[in-house]
Amino acid sequence: MSLALNVLNQSQPSCAGCGGLCCRSFVLPIDTPETREDFDVLRWLVLHRGVKCLIKQSVWELEIDLPCEHLQEDSRCGIYMQRPNVCVEYEVATCERHQPPHFEAVIDNEHALRAWVFSRYGMYPDDPDFPYGEQTIRVGLF
Repeated sequence: MSLALNVLNQSQPSCAGCGGLCCRSFVLPIDTPETREDFDVLRWLVLHRGVKCLIKQSVWELEIDLPCEHLQEDSRCGIYMQRPNVCVEYEVATCERHQPPHFEAVIDNEHALRAWVFSRYGMYPDDPDFPYGEQTIRVGLF
């Protein structure tokens, strides 16, 4: 008689001891801001506590720091067997705990946004010469 044992491969990253990083916030892609109006909307977003704009190459994302309602006090999932497919398909190996992200900019307030825009364009979004409406600035790669 043979007994099959499931042995955890110790070389593979695991969630053990993590604290539920992936369950404490979520990230949404956004369009690259190009106009004064776009940057005004982005300013409004980062005026909210727990909202960050992440910039990496030509990818812009918003990180919203809101924990999942099913994250328990012990940092375990309260609906693990019925969790959404997004959670089921999440790759532990790509978790920021194991692969820390490297962003060109993390903008979490209006002052950081103004400073970033000035460093990139040499003017502030409220400058009269800053493009608006149909005029756009193509951000491209940073």
